[in-house]
Amino acid sequence: MFALCKDGEEISRGRTRSHGWGHQADFFFPAVTPTQDGTYRCFGFYSSSPSLWSSPSAPLLLRVSGTFSPSPESEDRPSDAAALDYTVGNLVRLTLSGLVLVLLGVLLAEHWKSSREQPIQGVLG
Repeated sequence: MFALCKDGEEISRGRTRSHGWGHQADFFFPAVTPTQDGTYRCFGFYSSSPSLWSSPSAPLLLRVSGTFSPSPESEDRPSDAAALDYTVGNLVRLTLSGLVLVLLGVLLAEHWKSSREQPIQGVLG
């Protein structure tokens, strides 16, 4: 898990993704405004020990200048991307589940067919 802090105050928590070289956390700012000005640091922790944090990441100083007018597209993009990730993952899981069910059906049919072809032998013979 991770905690994102701005100017020493926690503003967000989430899950990290594991890679061969460490962990990665993604932060989304759908609309950057002057209120996001500040120094950001990230801390890692295990969900089983949420009060025991890692050392902080290197500071990231964010300065926002200029004017801003939000557009509907910029507000929808992160939620659409997250929904697409879940949709693709669900389609992969459903496809794999379907293949497993088909394979089990074929094995069951083969077993049923082979058991019907063998004569039943009595105990008294």
